[in-house]
Amino acid sequence: RIVQIGAHTDRDPEGWLQRRIFDDFREGMIGAADFKPVFAVIATWRNVTIAQMRRDNIKTNTYQVVLASDERRTYVMFNYEKIGWIAVNDVINGENGDNPFIGFNAGNTTRAYEFLPYSQEPRVKSMPQHGNGNGLPGRYIFQVEEEIWHGTCLRLELVPKLVTSRPRLTFFPRYASMLGGTLINVTGPCLMPEDKIECQFQDMSGQRFPAIYRDVNHATCLMPPVFFHGYVDITVSVGRGDALFYGRFYVQPPELAAEDIEVYDNKHNEEKPESLTIKWHPQ
Repeated sequence: RIVQIGAHTDRDPEGWLQRRIFDDFREGMIGAADFKPVFAVIATWRNVTIAQMRRDNIKTNTYQVVLASDERRTYVMFNYEKIGWIAVNDVINGENGDNPFIGFNAGNTTRAYEFLPYSQEPRVKSMPQHGNGNGLPGRYIFQVEEEIWHGTCLRLELVPKLVTSRPRLTFFPRYASMLGGTLINVTGPCLMPEDKIECQFQDMSGQRFPAIYRDVNHATCLMPPVFFHGYVDITVSVGRGDALFYGRFYVQPPELAAEDIEVYDNKHNEEKPESLTIKWHPQ
């Protein structure tokens, strides 16, 4: 199904589906708070089975993909309701064979994104029980660009031997003033309310700062002052574990940082202004 955002249709006269598309991507993916898609494509596969599977043991899969774009950014959501078989070359049981590749392929034979710990693993069958995008089991959200940004946490502790490089941390905003004070939302390891979550901006100080738990997929870091500008690693650790997840964060010098609050008439320069008129730019 193709949904043209803003267009009135008899199938959705109240605009409920359009609001769900807006809200689910904005709430489920950090950095999407201002996302306004112009179209969406919804494709659903219900009770799909393997060709020539034995009739006395038919197993089915039911899943859905929702792709939305504003012609500048593209987000995709996968909803897995049921996975009964995982091996297309096993017409008897559907489980003893080659496990499927899970991820994205650029189509040019040079680049692919593999979604661990499920891709090419038997645990792909458990995807309907995990994900928890928007708090819903079986939901996984991604931002698809030149790079793939995951909106759901990664349980890489399940496949430690397959992790050959440090996993990417999804975070937003991706730059801020060196003066600090910016709230950075992050998605990386799976989180619990009682976890000790810490963020680190690797500026040679070695300090870790407590993060705020949001949900299983999201936490918020408060950026400290960083006394130089340029790219630094931002990392997140849980408990006593290593800071495995990381991203490259750009620290701006003050003269380049955009002003979030504008004071009219320069009244803030007066010693005792009677009133201030301000305008702010919400993120």
